[in-house]
Amino acid sequence: MSEMSVVWRMINLDEIDPRKARSGLFALLTARIEDAHELAVHGQRSEIDQSEAMKMLDDLVDQTNQIEILLMAIGTIRE
Repeated sequence: MSEMSVVWRMINLDEIDPRKARSGLFALLTARIEDAHELAVHGQRSEIDQSEAMKMLDDLVDQTNQIEILLMAIGTIRE
């Protein structure tokens, strides 16, 4: 049995406060948006080369995917 499954068995989902969970997810969302913002600002520099621009684009796609996941998670929380 993996360590992760042991942890999940110890969590009682009835004891999770939806407001705290939502607040935490919004904090994570804020961090991802700030990371994406930093990449977008960096991408505006005229001296970056094509390979650096492509790396930043990949990083931005990753950030937006993470943002989408957090948005979906926040949307599923019910009080």
